[in-house]
Amino acid sequence: MQYWMFGAGSDIPKSLALLKNLGFQAVVGNDPALIEEAGQLGLSVYLCSGAYGASAPFDGEEYLARDINGKPQLWFGSTCPNQPDVRRHNLTQIAEMAGTDGIRGVFIDGVRFASPASSPMADAFYTCFCPVCEAKAKKMGLDFARMRAAVGVLYDNTPAQGLSFVLDHLAGLADWLAFRRACTSEHLQNFARTVKGVNPALETGIFLFTPSLAPLVGQHYGDLRGYVDIFSPMIYRHYQAQQGPACLNFELSVLADELTKRLLPFERVLLLLHALTGLDMTGFKDPDAIRERGFSPTAVASETRKARQLIGDDRRLIPIIQLADDSLDESMQQAAAGGADGVNFFVYQDALMANQQEGLRKTIGQPSP
Repeated sequence: MQYWMFGAGSDIPKSLALLKNLGFQAVVGNDPALIEEAGQLGLSVYLCSGAYGASAPFDGEEYLARDINGKPQLWFGSTCPNQPDVRRHNLTQIAEMAGTDGIRGVFIDGVRFASPASSPMADAFYTCFCPVCEAKAKKMGLDFARMRAAVGVLYDNTPAQGLSFVLDHLAGLADWLAFRRACTSEHLQNFARTVKGVNPALETGIFLFTPSLAPLVGQHYGDLRGYVDIFSPMIYRHYQAQQGPACLNFELSVLADELTKRLLPFERVLLLLHALTGLDMTGFKDPDAIRERGFSPTAVASETRKARQLIGDDRRLIPIIQLADDSLDESMQQAAAGGADGVNFFVYQDALMANQQEGLRKTIGQPSP
């Protein structure tokens, strides 16, 4: 098993020396001082790029995704995923990153469409229906009007109306998800081509949603097998910050809330989510309880195992898990049991490392199961 860290502490030489002493092999971060210091210690360095950043010069409303009601939505600090200028700018930045001396590879994060928990407003999930996406969908041969009508029916439905009306629009919903997948895979493949075009020796990596959640945002593991060297599903089982895009407890909490409002009683929603994810959904009294209680470390093994099945044995699988995990030792062991090649930890914080370093030392010093 390899052990990686996302970020470094306030004192970069001290924190990297600690990681080296604990038995870590790699660190992810963009600080030039980190790159230089890690190189001296023999730690591999991977840079990380965002994707569709809604910052200048793309901070205007015209770049934002549009929901089913035509309202602009800012999600995860991102624009509409199909804005051509945003995509070109992102690939230019990635090419510059790939030219950096002393790095082992480049990761990308945020290449997706909005998830249920990507914004305080769940309406951001019901995107994107902007003119750019409409033109792209039509060019791909998809019936954009059918997609929009289907998502509108889902959005407006209530359990009192039943499932029948939504079921009549399954083809449009399938097109909507297929559109998300095609657009997302396109940019991720272009990311990989860009990195390899600058330096074929560099590794490409992606932080992506877990297999249970990835189809919702357009991420498809199979589409990326020939392009991405390192898959890092974000398996955050019990994230406890104010917001938690990609985190199992946040995403499934919001998804359960949306499904309860629009389709089924909560008890049946839990059965549906169990069928879709395989995760233990028993004992939750309401959607908020999913977020508050989270999932056991066995969820790490379950999602890791699914990822391994999807990517095969020839791609590296290094899931990223919470460093602030009250069962960190067990979560690490569950990742190994699921077939991971290593574990990445999010995120280095001085106080947190002070609390976790002895546990890390003990676990890393033990043989993998």
